[in-house]
Amino acid sequence: MPSNKIYTILVLCIGVVTSIWLIQRNPANISVAQNSDGVTTVSNENLINNKAKTETDWQKILVSIDQKDQNFTSVVQKDNPEIFDETTLTAQMAKDLFSRYLQIAKKPGGVTSYDANKIANDVLALPDYTKATGAVYVASNLKIINKTDRETVKLYNDTLNQKLQNKSIKNPIDPMAIVNTALERSDENELSKLDPAILTFKTFIANLLIIEAPSDAIKMHLDLLNAYSNILSNLEAMRATFTDPIRSLSGINQYEQHLRDLKSVIVNISAYFEQKLK
Repeated sequence: MPSNKIYTILVLCIGVVTSIWLIQRNPANISVAQNSDGVTTVSNENLINNKAKTETDWQKILVSIDQKDQNFTSVVQKDNPEIFDETTLTAQMAKDLFSRYLQIAKKPGGVTSYDANKIANDVLALPDYTKATGAVYVASNLKIINKTDRETVKLYNDTLNQKLQNKSIKNPIDPMAIVNTALERSDENELSKLDPAILTFKTFIANLLIIEAPSDAIKMHLDLLNAYSNILSNLEAMRATFTDPIRSLSGINQYEQHLRDLKSVIVNISAYFEQKLK
């Protein structure tokens, strides 16, 4: 795993290069103000019904979509390659880095290595460049049924399994490997292999929003919904590796943690159903 110093150097280099490009392409639009502001898809087959299996072999839920059996369109709109997108996180970081650089460069002696490290550390400390989480859902987003009896819980269990069950678990997808391959080959099209997973997670989230959850399962339902949302955000960030590398780095950095969060949520949901349906 690369050290934080390596990441700092990488980010600083990206920022400087991007800043120079911004000046060359759009010299009148440079802001010098300090503005800051695998995959895997998750198969829910037998997700709820077997707590022991979920706890001891949870990696089996991290499976993929068989692209041969399903038709997907790209989730990315093709932008004009001749126009630099200043709305990306990478562009914003470049502006922040260059803004700080210009301020320090005015002092006698110019920019020292200490100054360069401080610039990088200050910018990297901003959560906008390190936090990679999805939309946050709250109870008001849910359909809640004010019942907690066994029949209601069983219906909830069955509906979850029906709505979230994958159609195929044949070919595992490792998003990190996909990104690495795309970078090694300098082939942005390689990232399209993430599209089926991205679209599937969007479907999972849409389904969770319409499922009626018992009133005593609200927290767990929200935890599951937000876990999916975070992983979706990470996958979408990886999909933007060539157009927004800073966003991609933050997504990659938090992806494994969000998978662990999902595991914990699944264990809790399994325990809930085991208790309610025994």
